[in-house]
Amino acid sequence: MTTTSRRMWAGAAAVATMAGLAGCASDTNPATSANQGPASSAACARQLAVYPAAVAAGEKVYVSGTGFTADCDDTVEIVNGREVAEPVVPLTGIDVVLRQAGEEVARTTLDADAKGRFSTSLVLPAGATTGTVEVTAGDAEASSIDVVAG
Repeated sequence: MTTTSRRMWAGAAAVATMAGLAGCASDTNPATSANQGPASSAACARQLAVYPAAVAAGEKVYVSGTGFTADCDDTVEIVNGREVAEPVVPLTGIDVVLRQAGEEVARTTLDADAKGRFSTSLVLPAGATTGTVEVTAGDAEASSIDVVAG
């Protein structure tokens, strides 16, 4: 391979690598809350799992999350021609909130583990009424559960 073709190949590889990483670029919106991290792209979206789907007032709601890192956990950097994975930076100060009819009924604040995951439980207050409770954590898409008669 000639020097010129090596340079062209290296340039094409760099463009392909950058194009692949474009889906993981983080949001630089200054309005994004510092402790919740930047909004995630679809490639590294934060996700919530909430169970059970229906609870009575006074019972526990279990919430777990994945993808709670400051940036994509699949980005790499090219150093001396080799791919080097960037370190995962877990988010801290993640607010997990239960809301019913727009009113906050329970909250906890926690930190993600080294892989950007968390797991917690909150007790639905005894005064919760039948209906829907919205569950949020940081900027992840909200989930919901149903409050049923106990």
